[in-house]
Amino acid sequence: MKTRIGTLLLSLILLFAALPPAQGTAPAQAKDQAAAACLQLHSDPGYGTEWSLLGLLRGETSLPDGYLNQYRAHLIQTLQEKGGILHARKYTEYARVVLAVTAAGQDARNWNQYALLAPLGEREMVLRQGVNGAIFALLALDCGAYPMPAAKKGQAQATRGDYIRAVLAARTKDGGFALMGETADPDVTAMALTALAPYREVVPGVSEAVEKGLACLSRLQNADGSFSSAVAADGSVTGAKIPNCESTAQVLTALCTLGVSCRDPRFVKGGKTAADALCGFQQPDGSFAHQAGGGTDEFATEQALYALVALWRAEQGKSALYDMTDVFSGGGRQGLPGKRAEITPRTAAWQGKTFPDVENHPARAAIERLAAYGVLNGKSSTRFDPDATMTRAEFSTAVVRALGLKPQENSRFEDVVPNSWYSGFVGTAFAYGITKGTSSRRFTPNGIITREEAAVMIRRTATLCGMDLSAGEARQAEILGGYTDGASVSAWARESVAICCALGWMPEENGKLQPQKPILRSEIAEILSNLLWEAELLV
Repeated sequence: MKTRIGTLLLSLILLFAALPPAQGTAPAQAKDQAAAACLQLHSDPGYGTEWSLLGLLRGETSLPDGYLNQYRAHLIQTLQEKGGILHARKYTEYARVVLAVTAAGQDARNWNQYALLAPLGEREMVLRQGVNGAIFALLALDCGAYPMPAAKKGQAQATRGDYIRAVLAARTKDGGFALMGETADPDVTAMALTALAPYREVVPGVSEAVEKGLACLSRLQNADGSFSSAVAADGSVTGAKIPNCESTAQVLTALCTLGVSCRDPRFVKGGKTAADALCGFQQPDGSFAHQAGGGTDEFATEQALYALVALWRAEQGKSALYDMTDVFSGGGRQGLPGKRAEITPRTAAWQGKTFPDVENHPARAAIERLAAYGVLNGKSSTRFDPDATMTRAEFSTAVVRALGLKPQENSRFEDVVPNSWYSGFVGTAFAYGITKGTSSRRFTPNGIITREEAAVMIRRTATLCGMDLSAGEARQAEILGGYTDGASVSAWARESVAICCALGWMPEENGKLQPQKPILRSEIAEILSNLLWEAELLV
């Protein structure tokens, strides 16, 4: 009997020893081994080691004494040698450094007197790198909930909306994303989905794009759970797509960021997950190879580390890899102060709403968006009249609708007709401090709004939405000095106009603000659209 029991126990031991490790065990071990390999590869960290640093910090790896100080010293030396300019054209360099600095819990806006985040406010410069520029700008801006930095004089001001649109424009017919052409690339698709993740519930069209992107990635997954790319380890383009570590790492990162389990049936092929496949590229020393059978590859090791960290953070219930608000928050996504509970996100009522007279208008997208959300109405069902002016009553109505506030009558103004179409909107706009009267008893509802008047009201609205306006406030003289007629802005409107300029919301023509010029309905549409997007009030 003892012999039979002993034999049975031995058989069970051998059986369990032969079983593969439980799901999640191998990736957890692989993470620690990859971290050790990165520390070995970058024993003296400097500029260029940011991806490794990101993985180490977000993986909460115990770092050698003075490790972060070494990185800081080397980065400062690099910035000094380069005159504060990391790269004149590749602004992804700034985004990468911002990610590392923020992961360390430091403010990238004024890091050792260097404005590392500032270049990401320059729309055209960032978008020179196409969808990659837009993706990395969003990751960097959102990692610490940073407000959009003001573009320097002569540069086009960016908004998050600009970058989101640039990412969405890179979609392919099969639902994925690519740098160019119509064939989806798993790396670009995964990175695009990672960058779009925070906007799924607040920006129209993003949720649909994410779902189609996930479906595309599921189709692209190999039979062993890995993903392939036509880009070799040295960056050259090969003729055939090769299963590789980096592509697999990017997809795993995207899944974890989106809250999609790597064990989701859509992403299990041949019984293998992307995490299982990624571990298959690991070398005995803990580093990773670019492709099966290859040797240690530095870039593959760094990407594998942060992908495994993304998985570990998801399984531990921690914030996502690129959501670093657990260690730092720049205040760009603060909650709505004051009566914030009464402000509600808008939902689209009429998808596809448009007007024939905006078909070729530059502001068409903004007009159609706000019309769909019931924020702005046309002059008729077929005419928006984009180049007409706007009255104070019309503006009050648009803002109250934009914020989802309930119209309420106010008997303060003797020239606001009770129960008129606009009286409740004027009353609410006044109650929330968005608009004021032209005197103690008069509102002048039919008065035409000028650009500087609109700027003041928009600034109040943005403040109510909890937006960080410090960039414009601090650089008022510098910003207005960049316009030939900046000095003509009325004293009471200067700060508000500067803020709107810093945010890229102020209409301008040939370097002129023309602050006393009536603002147009199309211009109001673009301003409100940008404001609502930045304040995450569109669902």
